[in-house]
Amino acid sequence: MKSITLLLRNSALTLLCAAAALAADDRWISLEKGSITIVTNAGEKAGRLAFNQMEQLRFTLGQTLGKPDAQSLWPIRIVLYKPGKQAVVDPTVKLARDHYVASITELGLQTREDLARIFLESNAGRMPAAIENGIIELFSILEVDGPKVTLGATPAQKDRDWSRVHMLSVKDAYRGRLRVLIYNLQRGVDEDAAYRNAFEKSRSQIEQELDQYILAGNYETTRLSGEPLDPRRELIAKPADANLVAIAEADVLAAHGDPGAKAAYEKLKPKPEAFEGLGDYEAAIKAGSESARAWLEFGRQDRDALARKAELAKAAELNPRWAEPNIVLAEHEAFPLQRVQLLKTAAQLAPRESSVWRLLAEAQEDADLYVDAGKSWGDAERAAATPQERDKMHQQRIAEDNRRLDATKKAKDDDKRKQADDLKDLQNRALRDIRAFEAKANAGQAPRDPNEKLDYYKEGPELPKTSGMLTRVDCQGLKAKLYIDTADGKKVTFMVNDPKNLIIGKSGNLSLDCGPQNPPRRVVIEHTDKREVKTIEFH
Repeated sequence: MKSITLLLRNSALTLLCAAAALAADDRWISLEKGSITIVTNAGEKAGRLAFNQMEQLRFTLGQTLGKPDAQSLWPIRIVLYKPGKQAVVDPTVKLARDHYVASITELGLQTREDLARIFLESNAGRMPAAIENGIIELFSILEVDGPKVTLGATPAQKDRDWSRVHMLSVKDAYRGRLRVLIYNLQRGVDEDAAYRNAFEKSRSQIEQELDQYILAGNYETTRLSGEPLDPRRELIAKPADANLVAIAEADVLAAHGDPGAKAAYEKLKPKPEAFEGLGDYEAAIKAGSESARAWLEFGRQDRDALARKAELAKAAELNPRWAEPNIVLAEHEAFPLQRVQLLKTAAQLAPRESSVWRLLAEAQEDADLYVDAGKSWGDAERAAATPQERDKMHQQRIAEDNRRLDATKKAKDDDKRKQADDLKDLQNRALRDIRAFEAKANAGQAPRDPNEKLDYYKEGPELPKTSGMLTRVDCQGLKAKLYIDTADGKKVTFMVNDPKNLIIGKSGNLSLDCGPQNPPRRVVIEHTDKREVKTIEFH
């Protein structure tokens, strides 16, 4: 009986131990600081170790980039599994909904490279690809021991980009001056000038020295000032809510294209994250979503303009580092200056995106801000990721400049043409007025013999007369200037200041046409001492 009782007790103890082990396996905790969260069932020690490595990577890379408090565009959530657990593991960091996500059993090289790239792209302007790649390769293999950080560990495969940044970061002659190079390159300074500002050497001189550095193969390390972080005190582990774990795992599946993501999101209903993951953004908003992406996608829908504007503004508020809400708002903005302001904000938030600078430049041109547009086109070229993209952007800039010049020339030509048409119309109207006055003055009079001398009754003193050949008439609004060649060879001009008071003699062709008189016509003009014409007799 005793042996049976003992056997039962041992069996019960074995079951209790198994249950305890199973419970430990299923115990999920979360660690969170700033924009980084780790959700893990691998225990507090493993979670703190991975978190500290990520945090020191963020901190030291930010210091090098000139951004002491470097943050990622989207929060980062890493699922750290206990080794051996049956789960989908993919160490690549990708965007799902409103988080960068990955699933790992340890913080390996792939995840660290992805995180380094995310922090660089979220906090630095565009630099040459060789420099960016070298920085990412160098910082992704930091050696971290608590707050102690060592830079310069040698990777399994060394390339020129890594070697260049390693030399400029670790070698005594250059240590600490890489920041100056990075600062200049981000601001579009010419590469050679940027190298001279940082190292007092040209780029080609640095490249020649790099050749010798690679041949020597003496890759040393240097100590960096890491973040003064005590993981045991500052990284407090909390029990992870079951929903948080389920959301994190569903996001990992979605980010990596796993077909099981849909079923995982279905199980989470009615959580707003579930509707967002399934693409039902209206339901996500109604469920209380605080995701910037959900509000943006809901705002994209063709609805009431005021409602759409409010939804896009909400998206911008939820993630003020995200440029996309301002870009979408600009698409629906009718006023040119407001559109420029929205795109200017977007370009400042996404300085590496040449397409955003291009949109800003085009909006500035539409608003006649041509000087600002020229600067934005330059920023678009500098933000190009490849030489091919930079050349394409340059050609677009030239095409826009030519289009603007052609439009300006056409506008000037159209304006000149309009002025000429207006002047001709004014002259024709003046001529019609003169002929109307002629007809009115001569109305009701019988035709006269062309050779008959015309005498008119006039009150007042006799006015002087001049006879000669009328060679030209210049119409000047309602006035006219007459050019006469007199019999004694003089050339005299007279003015018709008021056609209403002009009397034209009834002899021959009575029309008074503007321009050269071909052939010249014989006239007798009665005028004042100031040569103002009162009567004209045609002979």
